Amino acid sequence: MESSIHCVIENSEDGFLLVGATDSLNATYNSDIWLIKTDASGNMFWNKKYHGGDENDLAYSVIETGTEDTRWQDTRPMRLKIHG
Repeated sequence: MESSIHCVIENSEDGFLLVGATDSLNATYNSDIWLIKTDASGNMFWNKKYHGGDENDLAYSVIETGTEDTRWQDTRPMRLKIHG
């Protein structure tokens, strides 16, 4: 099992968003996109994985586009609520 963080940004709530990949949450051991939200001290609020199919899913950067959504950049952008 392996996990990696590819990008960390400060968010508008004085915390951080981290994006990377993990296979530790996946029974097939293919990589899934892994998004983590923390407070300013690095304490995790939540973490989510996004599984796109049988192949490896990777994300290398994340941007906050407003207080309600976040987008990470990969081969296809995705949008989600940052409040978990």
